[in-house]
Amino acid sequence: MAQECSICAELKSTEQYPASPISQECAHAPTTCLSCIARAIKTDLSSKPWEKVGCPECGVTLEYQVVQKYADRETRAKHDRLMVLHTLQQSPDFVWCSSGCGSGQFHDTGESEPIVKCTSCGHLTCFQHKVTWHEGVTCEAFELTQLDPGASPRQDSRAVEIAEALRHKRENDASKATIELTTKACPECKSQIEKNGGW
Repeated sequence: MAQECSICAELKSTEQYPASPISQECAHAPTTCLSCIARAIKTDLSSKPWEKVGCPECGVTLEYQVVQKYADRETRAKHDRLMVLHTLQQSPDFVWCSSGCGSGQFHDTGESEPIVKCTSCGHLTCFQHKVTWHEGVTCEAFELTQLDPGASPRQDSRAVEIAEALRHKRENDASKATIELTTKACPECKSQIEKNGGW
């Protein structure tokens, strides 16, 4: 017995159609041939988010298992890859390369060491801002320039100056703390000297 496909309009034997509705969510008998279902899934995967692939007849979102059942090998692999990448993105330590090379990676040190070097292309990305690394500008200064994207370069440079002054103060404070921990006043001249054991 032959049936006309609702997409390609070709007469095909019933073996070339799903034996049951494409998805459990579909409330219709299948009228699309297996080849057209595979093509529709491939098209959806190229034009929609991976989790929005739909039935070519009613549009209901297809479950993972359904996509894997009806799609061709290349499309199944792409669907799997997109699903894994989506899962990775849910991790706060995952960052995409800002060059657009398509690579991403985990960056365990997070915002404390914000420069991420892509393992694929070597491009530098700012972990905190997810943009190309802002060379010569701290994350704090970069944030200040982003508060007012229409700011003039003079205002941007002022924000950079402020951020650099803050960074300089933090570094000085850290240096003072280190000096206090590792030195003591000389009993004679009262200058700070490095401990050399024995005290």
